Amino acid sequence: PPSSSGGPGTPLTSKLRSASCSSAPSSTASPLFLLTVEGGSVPLVFPGAAMLAAALVWRWHLRRPMGPTQTMFLAAHVLALVLLVIWGLWHTGFPQFTELGSDTSRLPEPWKTRRCALYNT
Repeated sequence: PPSSSGGPGTPLTSKLRSASCSSAPSSTASPLFLLTVEGGSVPLVFPGAAMLAAALVWRWHLRRPMGPTQTMFLAAHVLALVLLVIWGLWHTGFPQFTELGSDTSRLPEPWKTRRCALYNT
């Protein structure tokens, strides 16, 4: 029977390992997406992420064994590509976050005056 000391093969370590593996793709895809959009490097990163994801999908298709790191990178790059496609379609291009935040025309009037009062002092 497995021991409860947390050694290899115990239910505790397998639960921790599966929890960390499930959060790893999203914690890798989020910075990739955010830095790509804010850095304005979509023309460089998008094809690279697509090629890496395609190579890993091809490896999976050939039924070659993939380790947990390769599986995590596949999931992360596919998630980042999905986020980039959604962002590009939603904004009909890839504007940076700071470009979207500089437009105060859609803010309610009290927010505009508070912002101006902060910057004018």
